[in-house]
Amino acid sequence: MYQSIMVAVDGSDHANLAVDAAAALSVAFEAKVHLVHAAEQHPLVVGAAAVMSVVPREDLLNYGAAILAAARQRAEAGSVKELKLHNLAEPGSAAHTILQLADEIEPDLVVVGSRGQGNLAGLMMGSLSQKQCQLPNCPCLVVR
Repeated sequence: MYQSIMVAVDGSDHANLAVDAAAALSVAFEAKVHLVHAAEQHPLVVGAAAVMSVVPREDLLNYGAAILAAARQRAEAGSVKELKLHNLAEPGSAAHTILQLADEIEPDLVVVGSRGQGNLAGLMMGSLSQKQCQLPNCPCLVVR
């Protein structure tokens, strides 16, 4: 039923639960798992002004690599046989970057955690899991 499963990871507990669920489905259906981390520049809001903090792309990629390494260990512990890692640090929102990747790899299923790393960030930027679940022609499993 599923040949390709995509999971966005950010190091949060909910993302870890999504990796666990994707691993179980991967074993059951012998599906490939795509672990995706997309870095995003967060604005620093002070009063009425917002200033974009500039973090070097290399630092964002290093941070993403560490998150993906932990997610890979978790997936491999769940007996996933075929993994592909995607470490992205593109301009724009993480949600947009992940949706673009989903258009390219065309997963059969997207698995997301119900919350990411921060409630405040989710409130300010919109829910990444909600945006990922808007993929056309692709079921989405939200893990709580």
